Amino acid sequence: MRKFQRLEIWDTVEADSGVRLNVFPPKDITALSDKVRTDGRNSLTATIRRESTIWSYIIDRRVLRVVDDIQGFTEWRISEIAQEDGDSGLIGIIKAESIRQDLLDGLIDDALDNNTIIYEFEITKSPSDLITNFVLTAAKSYFALGTIDPTDLITMTFSWDSPLAALQSIAKESNARLAIRRNGTTNYLIDLLIDPTPVNPTSEIRIGKNIVGVKHERKTDKLATRIYPRGEAIDEIHLTMAEAVWKVVSVSSNDVVLVDPNSSDGPIAFDDQLNNLWFEKVDGTRVQITDSVFSSQIVTVTSATGITADDLIRIRLNTTGDQLTFLDSPADITTLGIVPRVLDRPDFPHVQNLAPNSQFSGTYASGVAPNWSLVGSGTPTENTNALFQRRDGKSQKFVSSIDGEGIQSDAITIVPNSHTPFFSAYFTIWIVKGRIRFEWFDETNVVPILSGSEGKNHSSETNVWVDFGLSGVDLFKEGTLSVKLAIVVDGDQDTEFYIDSTQLTQSAGHLPFFGGDAALRLWLAANDELVLRGVPETVVQVNAIDLFRHNPTSWPYDELTLAGVVGVIDESMGVDVTTRIVELQHNILVDGLTKVLLSNRPEDLTDILFRTRRRFRINPNVNGRFDDPRIADPTIGPEQVNDTTITYPINFDPETARIEIFTREGSTSSVGAPGEIGIYNAGSVLPGAASFIIDGTFGFWRRTLFVAYDKSNHRGRSVSFGPTEMIDSGTGPTGAPSSLACGAVTTTTVPLTWINGDANSQTRIYRDDVIVKVLASGVTSYTDTGLSPNTGYEYEADHFRNDQSSVRSNLVTCTTDAVSSTLDPPTSFTAVCSTVTGMDFAWTNGDVTAKTVIERATDGAFTTDVIELISMPPGQTNSFDGSEPAGTFWFRAFHRKSGWTDSVPTSITNAAYFCLP
Repeated sequence: MRKFQRLEIWDTVEADSGVRLNVFPPKDITALSDKVRTDGRNSLTATIRRESTIWSYIIDRRVLRVVDDIQGFTEWRISEIAQEDGDSGLIGIIKAESIRQDLLDGLIDDALDNNTIIYEFEITKSPSDLITNFVLTAAKSYFALGTIDPTDLITMTFSWDSPLAALQSIAKESNARLAIRRNGTTNYLIDLLIDPTPVNPTSEIRIGKNIVGVKHERKTDKLATRIYPRGEAIDEIHLTMAEAVWKVVSVSSNDVVLVDPNSSDGPIAFDDQLNNLWFEKVDGTRVQITDSVFSSQIVTVTSATGITADDLIRIRLNTTGDQLTFLDSPADITTLGIVPRVLDRPDFPHVQNLAPNSQFSGTYASGVAPNWSLVGSGTPTENTNALFQRRDGKSQKFVSSIDGEGIQSDAITIVPNSHTPFFSAYFTIWIVKGRIRFEWFDETNVVPILSGSEGKNHSSETNVWVDFGLSGVDLFKEGTLSVKLAIVVDGDQDTEFYIDSTQLTQSAGHLPFFGGDAALRLWLAANDELVLRGVPETVVQVNAIDLFRHNPTSWPYDELTLAGVVGVIDESMGVDVTTRIVELQHNILVDGLTKVLLSNRPEDLTDILFRTRRRFRINPNVNGRFDDPRIADPTIGPEQVNDTTITYPINFDPETARIEIFTREGSTSSVGAPGEIGIYNAGSVLPGAASFIIDGTFGFWRRTLFVAYDKSNHRGRSVSFGPTEMIDSGTGPTGAPSSLACGAVTTTTVPLTWINGDANSQTRIYRDDVIVKVLASGVTSYTDTGLSPNTGYEYEADHFRNDQSSVRSNLVTCTTDAVSSTLDPPTSFTAVCSTVTGMDFAWTNGDVTAKTVIERATDGAFTTDVIELISMPPGQTNSFDGSEPAGTFWFRAFHRKSGWTDSVPTSITNAAYFCLP
């Protein structure tokens, strides 16, 4: 059994040459426990009888040492001393903190002394480099670098008042757990740990085995941020979709994977539901969404540049950042509910959008939107003007001056029944001028659908979005199984209008899918369902026996480890969860008795809710007192010039916080000195850096200024160089390129690789004996582009330096790939007659860049009277023709593109042509 031995008082930690001052009398210690947490804020609490003789040694900032027979000892810095009445008289309570509190010293005293900001500038380095350069240089000597798991470079703007503040910033930015551990009596090591996620629990807490008591808490207040999300609940006020925040899990090409930031759940939504909406990052930048596939939680954007894992984003309506009320339905027949049970609630009417292409945002370059057709001879066009869009990025424009002309939907199948006989329909319209009317036609009985006196709804309200139509129409009693919706000009007058969306619902009243009370009710109903179906946050507090601490020999597999995964089983309370240990509180006097705090909340594990990348600059607060005795005195130079770079060896005092470099370049030696208008800041140098390299242009002149700042941002020494011409006056190349070879060619590119004979010389690439590229020194590959297909090219290379060239490399011949001359044919070609439009054609493109040609013949073998009936532009997948008389014909289609062989035709389709009634 692990056994507590004694509690000691030291003047400071042993690694800092500490001296033991006394030992607590065992009879005076009434309670002793430590608490360890995943965020590193560990603490010790000791309860001591007030009459103990030890109190004369208890002073703030001294060190308590707990000694046992297994771990050896732990050291704690005293932070609080109190007294209170106990059952047996006065008692004293001593609270001590982890030795990491020693990292509060260092910079803080200097900051208070001169009232300046210590560090305030942007830098990009690995966590290990940052700790070495900014934490350890200012910390006590008994701190050293330990295990640093994260290796990615992080970009930060720091404003620190202590090494601990710097260390916490680095831990947060690298999304790592901060830990300080004792390294014998030598020092304390700083760890940044990325805890693995094991598949199975590493230990188990079970009733009848080691549970003393359990407190179990389940919370569901953060479940609803999925679709129609409410975000956080603040005083029971649920935030709208406009405030919902999503977290980026990963980015691959332009595919972004999203989750609710408060859980690992992905959004519940329809495929394509976010199409043409916009991502908005927390910094305000926006990028358009082109596709959304929620079975895989993937949202595809036009460009994922600048989007990284753990970024936080919102969803916005358009490029100007207008907010959503909640998400719209996708096109075609779709259910607007979130999960099926929402639509089964008796207090909430069924909402189905049965209208085809409800947002008029399908793929069409001109004319009428898919699933809609022209009535009369007006002018329909696709609109992308943002002024006449309400959502999605498109709307249908129509212009005419003749009564009854407009657009109408294809026939829409409906299924009314005795329980839900009512239907409602409406459009979202912007009228620029004129007057319009909505018409609703019963296709089954070939009659208008009546409501009121006319069965029509009229509007002449201009320059606003208007939602209008008909509601509460009983279509069951008439046996209606198919309807059409239409918007037409009302009266002979100049009319221009825009249709953004339409809705046909099986309900007694209007339930618009873009706002209003019905939207709010649907949204709240979805959230109720998410609470029932979601996985809640679980917090479990367990009083248990740590069997490993009690007897490590018998229970080597069951240790309760900070940040470890543990299974908690208590049948009597219905508790059966697997979660992480975020806090352990040990009773040191009764070793083995441990209080365990478990949580599946991600913020409890690392004390970090999200990681965000911050890339911005704050100007340094430079104190005007240049007479400070601690002057930065860097050694910089001499210049080491190559043809396109200048290297400056640098060495400066550790007291120096940073060096900034300013530089200017000009085509002549009269280039202005740094400090004049147009100065360019080339960057900063960390203490300990060996050199700084400035890139320039061969043959140009360069002036450079180094400005050194001491630890307190007092500007110290300035060192200037130049003007210096970017040319090396030494000898020519010392060797030539060799092993020139071509890689995997394409139809227009040839990749080349070689071995440098002189890494300090430029490399020139020859194609067919002509120089096509001059490359910087050290480069060993180049891809030649813009070439002709199926063509052979001869390549050589040489080195070039100080107007001198080496011999050429071996000659290599590379031949580009040939271009395929055969187009992929269209598929799924159909020709169907229509009494309204004539022949309707549809197909699937085999090559979206080629035109589609439809041919007609009077015989199935296509040997006589073959006519090129229609030639459609690239990308189109349907057309119609009604210009010919009735008859029986055969039809086929093929792709055609300039410079290519026509594709093979589709299979032949036989149909009556034009189908006159």
